[in-house]
Amino acid sequence: MIWNRKLKNKIWPVFKWILCLLVILFVGKRALDLWKSSPDQVLTIHYHWLVLSGIIYLLGWIPSVWFFQKLLFRAGGKVSMLESARAYYCGHLGKYIPGKALVLVIRASLVTHSGVPGRVAGLMAAYETLVMMGAGAALSVALFPFFFNQDLITILPEFLQSVFTHPQAQHVLNSSWLLPVAVIIISILLLPLIAKLFSFAANKMSQSVPQENADSSVQPIDARFLLIGLLIFVLSWCMMGLSLGLILKGVGGENWNWSDIPMWTGVVSLATVVGFVAIFAPGGVGVREGILIGILSQQVFIGEKSAVAAAFLLRVVWLLAEVSLSGILYYWAEPKETTPVWVEPKKNNTVAKPKKTTPGVEPPENNAGRR
Repeated sequence: MIWNRKLKNKIWPVFKWILCLLVILFVGKRALDLWKSSPDQVLTIHYHWLVLSGIIYLLGWIPSVWFFQKLLFRAGGKVSMLESARAYYCGHLGKYIPGKALVLVIRASLVTHSGVPGRVAGLMAAYETLVMMGAGAALSVALFPFFFNQDLITILPEFLQSVFTHPQAQHVLNSSWLLPVAVIIISILLLPLIAKLFSFAANKMSQSVPQENADSSVQPIDARFLLIGLLIFVLSWCMMGLSLGLILKGVGGENWNWSDIPMWTGVVSLATVVGFVAIFAPGGVGVREGILIGILSQQVFIGEKSAVAAAFLLRVVWLLAEVSLSGILYYWAEPKETTPVWVEPKKNNTVAKPKKTTPGVEPPENNAGRR
């Protein structure tokens, strides 16, 4: 049994790197074929749009920073917004390690100075990640009709083609409101169950973070606070979509229009969530680009070269933005040395009232232990 575990620990990392490499090679070949298939299209890079895209992308994570801070506060931690931002943005760099667990470790380690136990901070970071990705998954499904077209069916596997060509499926996809309304209703009805599932999954994810205090425990996230997180993360994903739209503008998008924000948001949320689920791909590299290229290249008003360039430039712009801001916050916002004081969260809302005593009269001792 021990030997099998050791063998698995050796083989699994190698398998992940091989799988990641195969995905990158496949996507790279697909991108090269598309690039060669449209030699007449001339790309003009407008760098100011790329810079603006990076700024919008960083601003899009502010709701996540706020949510992360509130989670730490609910767990008994006292962390400022600036300290939360420092831990959060620096943690982004951990996603480029296979498995992505280093994201939680970095964020947890950068807030423990305020007295939040590492395991608790890791648990809160896992909560935030799950809620963010959950909102992205729901949004990508709700906005599917905005980026779906009949040309996309041709690049899908045969069993999926039969599903999407079904008359009922075509009716739903041709409507711009049926699927969004259905997602909203289902999400609200399943909110208590989703809250419990996120709590369970976050506990599993945070096991990679060292636990200094075995007695550290927090209340599971409740449905009301989960709903708040899902709503504010819709704004985050819309800003991510706008960032993609600005990238398309930066590669010479002639038919650029604000009305395409639902399409940009749906595409970027789908690509990012699938890249997150693909634990073998550091930062979703290859997976995210493959989805972006596959969908954007099928849009009528986006050329194939523009789709390829936008997919890879989005990676470059977002990575440079993350590295730049992380470096600034890590050194500029470094907290001062403080004595860690962690306030254990209350198990319930009842607070014990102090007993009234008469001045000059000592309260009776508890003799139960003497008997």
